[in-house]
Amino acid sequence: MAKIKLPPQSIDLLALVSQFPGPPFNNTKFFFQLELREVTFWGNLIFGVIAYPAWRKGNSPRERWIIGSKVTGSDTGAPDIVPVDPLGVAFGNNEILLWHPEKGISEQEAQHEKFIYLYNKIIENKELLAKSVLTTGNVRLSKNPHLYYDVTLSSGGTSETALTNPCPPNQPGE
Repeated sequence: MAKIKLPPQSIDLLALVSQFPGPPFNNTKFFFQLELREVTFWGNLIFGVIAYPAWRKGNSPRERWIIGSKVTGSDTGAPDIVPVDPLGVAFGNNEILLWHPEKGISEQEAQHEKFIYLYNKIIENKELLAKSVLTTGNVRLSKNPHLYYDVTLSSGGTSETALTNPCPPNQPGE
């Protein structure tokens, strides 16, 4: 059994947000993917996280997302370790919608609302935006099994965590 190691990652928020073209593209999100960075002598897999901004004009499932350029995360600490059968785990996208989906209010959706509130506050202030980062951590294996993790937005001593939506097994946020 191999071990997947994913160090916490820091991703520059400004490098992502600066790629958004602005109105009329009001549906935006971030995609996060794992990137294999090293295979150790013992067969352990060390990953990092890369992020992409995505946008589109409307909310129709037929409308295609426009994907921006890759932003590479940098290691910020000791890795989370997940023992897995490397042939039995899938690596889907993880995503965070940057708007309020029209749904009920579960605990995860309430946490998403807090994340979006802080995100909107940050992007309105260029000084906060320049000092803001997204960090990843708390790696888990879903029942399907896919790897997923939390993403925390931090700026000026304030932070909020979003629970990512691994896609698949869940449907992409449309």
